[in-house]
Formats: sequence, structure tokens, C-alpha cells
Amino acid sequence: VPKRILFMGTYDKPEKLYEMVQLSPEPLQSYMKKLIEMRLEDAQLPQEEAFAKLLEEEEMELPEDKFALFMNAMYPVDAYIRDYYRKEALDTLIRANIPVCLVGEGWEKYKSPNESCVTREKGVVFSLSFEKIAREHILLNSSPIFNRGAHDRIYAGMANRCVVMTDTNPYLRREMQDGKELCLYSLKEKQSVKDVAEELLCNPSKCKNIQEYAYESFCAKHTWEQRAKQLIKHVEQGV
Repeated sequence: VPKRILFMGTYDKPEKLYEMVQLSPEPLQSYMKKLIEMRLEDAQLPQEEAFAKLLEEEEMELPEDKFALFMNAMYPVDAYIRDYYRKEALDTLIRANIPVCLVGEGWEKYKSPNESCVTREKGVVFSLSFEKIAREHILLNSSPIFNRGAHDRIYAGMANRCVVMTDTNPYLRREMQDGKELCLYSLKEKQSVKDVAEELLCNPSKCKNIQEYAYESFCAKHTWEQRAKQLIKHVEQGV
């Protein structure tokens, strides 16, 4: 019977990451502040698209190599967005008295709304993370910087019969069946993560059905063997 939500990943205080932005030279600092505003306004906006839009508004052009250099230098934006939304999702769950287990580096920096609902564990090496996931029933994924794809945490949950709750994006809506292979929540609608978690915790049979369906889906479509077959097919078709 599911009793808590597992989250595996790293964390740093968003305000600490924002300090890195504030210490950056111009025009980098102004660009990063604007990109953070844009991506908080639209959580599914990729960094590349946001920066291209920003340059267009400024009536500026950059050659591809310079564009790539700016993207690399503006990594603090991705880090801020990642941890901002991780904190927001966890705060929402904990305020609803939903127990969470946090596994990974940096969680001692996280100040929760209710410590009685929080268990912190040190990070484990990648090879042991699957064993940890397999012992749980529900796995939270928050990866807004993967907004045109899927974090490997999603497939790890599916492969280990653990229901994945994840923030939605166009790729997941196109490739996955919400409520059958995983459960999607919205970063824009803050309470949706709580609603999804409560439904799974209060409905063990639904949780079990998703676990089994997701595992079968993983075996049929998402193993390395299946990926290789898909790649070969694309090559043969000249895609």
C-alpha cells in the first residue's frame, strides 16, 4: 500500500542560485534575469527558444557558435528553474500533509513547511537507485528543463513498477498515456501535484494498475533493445 512519495535528485536553494545570476557580468546578468522571468511565466518554454525570442526582442543576432557559448554560460537559469519547481512541488505536497522521502545531495538545505512529513536520505550511486525505486510505490519527477523529452527517472520508475508523477510537457502528452503509463501534473496549476498524489495514495488499486501497465509498456517500447530497433527503422526509412 503506498504511504509516501519518493523523490530522487539533487537540490540547492533557488535564492542561492539566483545569487550566481546577480554576480554575473552584463549583459549576461540581464539576459539571465529576463530568461528566468520568461520561463516562470511559461514553464514549458525551452531555454533555446526563450533566448532566441529575447534576442529578437532586442533586435540582436548571434552566430551559432556565440549562441551556444551564451547558452552554456547561462546554466544558472536552468539550475534555478529546476530547483524552484522542485521546491514548489514538494512544498505543495507537504502542506497537504503528504509524506515525502527525499534522496540525494543537498536536501539538508531544504526548509520544508512541515518537517514531520519529510524523510531525508543520502544519495546512492546510480546502479543502486533502481533498487531504491523498486521498493517504493510512487516516484515524483520534476524536470522542467527536460521540456521536450523525458528524464531517465521516468523510465526508471516504469521499469521498476513504481508509478511516476511528473510535470507535463508536449513530448509526454504525445508519447505517454496519462493515468495509464504515468500521471501528469501541471507546473502552472500548483495544486495539481497534490491532487494527483492524493488520488494515488487513496486508491491503491489504481496505483497497482498503473504500475503494471507502465512496466509492460516499458518492456514493449522503452528498453535499449527496443530503442535500437527504432533507430534502425528510422535509418532504413531515411528519417
